[in-house]
Amino acid sequence: MGFQVLTILRARSGRRIVPFETARLVLMPGDAPIYSFFHFIFISQEAFDNQKIPKEILAHELAHSKQMHSFDILFTELLIAVSWFNPFLLLYRRAIRLNHEYLADASVLAGPTGVKEYQLLLLDTLLAHRTASLASSFNYPVTKKRLAMMTTKINLRIQFLKKALVALLLPVLALALADKTYSQKTAAIPAPSHNTTEAKTFTPEGVSKEDLDRFYTVMEKHTRYFINKRGQRQPSTEMDDQTMKEEYEIYSRMNEEQQLAANNAGILLYKEGPPVKKAPSPEIFENWKKPHIFGIWIDGKHVPNTKLNHYENTDIAEYTLHKLIGKGLRGKGYKYQLELTTNEEFDRTFEERSRDSYVLIRFLRFKRIDQTSSKNSTHIGETAN
Repeated sequence: MGFQVLTILRARSGRRIVPFETARLVLMPGDAPIYSFFHFIFISQEAFDNQKIPKEILAHELAHSKQMHSFDILFTELLIAVSWFNPFLLLYRRAIRLNHEYLADASVLAGPTGVKEYQLLLLDTLLAHRTASLASSFNYPVTKKRLAMMTTKINLRIQFLKKALVALLLPVLALALADKTYSQKTAAIPAPSHNTTEAKTFTPEGVSKEDLDRFYTVMEKHTRYFINKRGQRQPSTEMDDQTMKEEYEIYSRMNEEQQLAANNAGILLYKEGPPVKKAPSPEIFENWKKPHIFGIWIDGKHVPNTKLNHYENTDIAEYTLHKLIGKGLRGKGYKYQLELTTNEEFDRTFEERSRDSYVLIRFLRFKRIDQTSSKNSTHIGETAN
């Protein structure tokens, strides 16, 4: 642990340091990974000078800095160093790191960034460089649970404290309740009943070859490809609700190896939680009135930005921001498409939208491509009307 701290601190030596709100940006040479340690955020100087660092990444690392996550990490490592024989501390470390990411993600999503746009940005970093384990990094493993958490409304701090308390108390309870048992013969294991009707959603064996073939055949049938500006052949997938559900049922029954193969093929499927209301701040709401930046849709209808003068920020229950690129910018006088849902529309459609909703994310070699939801299809990089 001491060596890693020293390595991080030495990385500042001789580097250009730029003030950034309550933190300090340390500009590193080459294609350096982005990570934070206390109030220092380490980023690539080349990317910084060329303004190639998305604001969401800086906001994410700034949240780690402001919330002093480095203290938690050092405290956890100290516990592990002292109580190295306690295996539950490894679970504790994993829980605290993941909770840090939940909190930082929530901080980013409290701004104008849409959930789907941010999820795609996370996928862009899947193959990023490794960082020191004591640092907080935007490239922390992107899991289905972390993506799904962005659409779930819970108190992250309370949930984490519960898990942390359990992790710390389990070894104590194990010692207190331990009792030696001397077995003289092997205990009989009851045979499973043949009339069991319980359905399993996951099996170590995974799905059959026939199911796998059907999964990829259907996926390919509903996918078209286009060439982007970098000359890459990118997929765009669109399918109806029933087909999406059938694909998800196969995907959810895959074993770890089969799901990893699907991910490597640029396919990620997960189920969304029920929608939750999230009103914008007054400052964000006022910013949306700029027609040269935002195109406004209210309850599915394209309206002029002046229409927002008839609403208050508290009248908006949900908002999704899409950045237009490529052909999506043609003929538009704005850079972002903003979809707003009023409280009345949210309440009217809540029951229908709370039913099973599946999200399909397509990407190529872990690069952002598009995202399709079974309830509301969105294609990043295409014309969105």
